[in-house]
Amino acid sequence: MTTALSIKSLFKSYGSVEILKDISVSIEKGEFLVLVGPSGCGKSTLLNCIAGLEDVTAGTIEINGRDVTQIPPKDRDIAMVFQSYALYPTMSVGENIGFGMRIRHVPQTEINQRTGDVARLLQIDHLLDRRPSQLSGGQRQRVAMGRALVRDPALFLFDEPLSNLDAKLRVEMRGEIKKLHETTGTSIVYVTHDQIEAMTLATKIVVLKDGIVQQVGTPDEIYNSPQTTFVADFMGSPPMNLIAASTDPDSSAVKFGNDQVVHVPGLADKVSARSSIIVGIRPEDFSIGGELKVTPISLEHTGSDNFVSFKLGETVATARLSGRAHLSHSEMGFSVDTSHMCFFDTQTGDRI
Repeated sequence: MTTALSIKSLFKSYGSVEILKDISVSIEKGEFLVLVGPSGCGKSTLLNCIAGLEDVTAGTIEINGRDVTQIPPKDRDIAMVFQSYALYPTMSVGENIGFGMRIRHVPQTEINQRTGDVARLLQIDHLLDRRPSQLSGGQRQRVAMGRALVRDPALFLFDEPLSNLDAKLRVEMRGEIKKLHETTGTSIVYVTHDQIEAMTLATKIVVLKDGIVQQVGTPDEIYNSPQTTFVADFMGSPPMNLIAASTDPDSSAVKFGNDQVVHVPGLADKVSARSSIIVGIRPEDFSIGGELKVTPISLEHTGSDNFVSFKLGETVATARLSGRAHLSHSEMGFSVDTSHMCFFDTQTGDRI
């Protein structure tokens, strides 16, 4: 397959302050790459470097095999969808979508055809004569996407496009973007701080922290096999429980505090000796009934789920159980799906 985007050893500094540190990542044609991380991690700066809106301090950026590191944005064969939509208020929807073609002197018949095709794809063909002020937030976002799509670029760049929408509309638009990607097979780089957006949209995720890549992988790899405690804690809602524990490989025991023990088959293959570690357990990997005795601190019923908080050793953990489970604050037994348990080094936070 053709490589749609290749970033090699990219650095970005403002004076003595390093914002991006040795970023290397690539996607094949048709992949959906999501850059995710907390505010200030460098994800928008990285997107702007790809777009050519920011100069890079070192490293290279290639789009479709062409080195574009020093090439201006207009010559990179990209289209960008911003958080703010950036629509022209005095133009109709159709004129907004076709504006880029008009300034490139594309024939009017072709503009009309491509505008109509994209509008039908996005289900806004009945809005072509309206002005942006007459549209809802979701409709404006579709127009901004249409203006990018009509260009048929090598690479689409999305900068937190759904953050201005309310929760219900955000879910709807997430589905629209996913369906659009599946329909068109376009190559997309998408920035978000929302890990649910990252999990649902991406074919590949890059998790960033302080300008450093923490992990690159599929949503499944990022969620089920986090390589650092940061990734484990950031990806998931509620996040993975990270619990201080000690291990005894000889008896396959993981001990939380004095009297809470979980036996892990094959523990000796995962940790080499008796040691203090951090154990990662997803909330959904607890189930009622088992050797682990806990007393709930709090119970939260959300309809579909019950969230139970309890102490494991000195750490407060959370279990996600069925909303139909009948729970009380009295002591209960839990079992743990140990096949998904993760082990991390207490000093570095790296996966063991």
